[in-house]
Amino acid sequence: MEASHLALLALTYDRRDDVLEIAAARGGPHLPSVLRHMVNHPEHVSVDSQTMLAPVTIAVDGPNAVRTVITIEHDPEITG
Repeated sequence: MEASHLALLALTYDRRDDVLEIAAARGGPHLPSVLRHMVNHPEHVSVDSQTMLAPVTIAVDGPNAVRTVITIEHDPEITG
């Protein structure tokens, strides 16, 4: 596990470079540090939810059978 309980900032795909980027933040709102994870040449992406309501798990299979898993969870502080 590389990181947990971070705020998801972006999940993007660059078709030209064939790279999927996941950006997440940790720390306070004034000085957050940003973690960027890149999956070069993703081969397969699967999403476990059709409604896109939390929790959602996104699995990205990259080269050499390396899988990146992103779990988006409900934040009780935002919605009560």
